[in-house]
Amino acid sequence: MTKINDYLKRNKTITKYIRAKEIDDGGWVESDSMIYANGTAYIAGTKRGFFVDDDERAAYNLVEVDIDTIERGTEFFDKHNRRIYDGNIINVNGVECVVHYYQGMFRCYKERLFQKPVSDFDLAEAIIRDPELEIVGDIH
Repeated sequence: MTKINDYLKRNKTITKYIRAKEIDDGGWVESDSMIYANGTAYIAGTKRGFFVDDDERAAYNLVEVDIDTIERGTEFFDKHNRRIYDGNIINVNGVECVVHYYQGMFRCYKERLFQKPVSDFDLAEAIIRDPELEIVGDIH
């Protein structure tokens, strides 16, 4: 997750399938965009939260989130039609693995340390191996 945090700090925004845990109550918040400002990460376009930028006089619907829980979404869904995110633990043919974004791809690791140079298999391969795969947890 460090790479996504570094990217966010450099580029100030991320778009497309983002989720993180809300600072206030620890619940997951999902959106298609995120903003990093003044050392704080916000998910934009949610139904909760409100922030007014005095310089722009523009109102944004923002929720402050824990930067260490930011997860990037994939184009894939589990058997219950839930989007699969970086950090999800999925069950593929009875084997649990963690989804992790690495070198431009979502990959599946049987170990949570992510220290191997190559993943056990990529997420697209996991879908082919087991179209009934299921999200069973999350590392956050």
